[in-house]
Amino acid sequence: MPERCVKNQCTKQYSHNPGNTVQPFFSPAKYGTIQRLTALDHTSADNIDKPGERPWPNRPITGNSYRVYTDRGNAVYVWVAYNGQIEQNRSWCHGFSLGTAARYGYSVFGSSMLTVLNDEWQSIAESAVATGDLAVFYDAQGQVTHSCLIATPVFSGGTLNHQMTLVNTKNGSAPVQWGVPLSTLAAYGSTITYHRKL
Repeated sequence: MPERCVKNQCTKQYSHNPGNTVQPFFSPAKYGTIQRLTALDHTSADNIDKPGERPWPNRPITGNSYRVYTDRGNAVYVWVAYNGQIEQNRSWCHGFSLGTAARYGYSVFGSSMLTVLNDEWQSIAESAVATGDLAVFYDAQGQVTHSCLIATPVFSGGTLNHQMTLVNTKNGSAPVQWGVPLSTLAAYGSTITYHRKL
């Protein structure tokens, strides 16, 4: 496999599904400087993962999946829709909430979200949530199932009120929904972690 050299360090490419366990979130003491995802600035054999991938089964929405990297050299798997797709079909929740769909035209796969969280986001307590923070949902097996942005946090007795807290979310290929209650996303899982971009 090709190597990726970043900051004078070369790392081997990683497999598409890097693991099935929840990893510890970013710790500045452990990792140092916060890193950023790269732009997808070319298509070639060294960065394409799967051509013609359909992220939603039984739907004719097609694109390519690619590898992009954090500055730490960690591979992140992303999807870019083929031209001609309507706007809402060009991304899903992670592309919206991380800002990569608007900035670079790609959505990050759920299997790469833990890498992104480890490299670019700081885990925060629910009691510290503020506008613009990221909420990440997990299923019973610890897999990332959804992410959204906190729009208006509401606290009741020092606890985040999920019924009154409003979020901005993109659920699959549906259009972005602005200012919906956090509680309406409960189907994505009962475990939620919160993160802030540094």
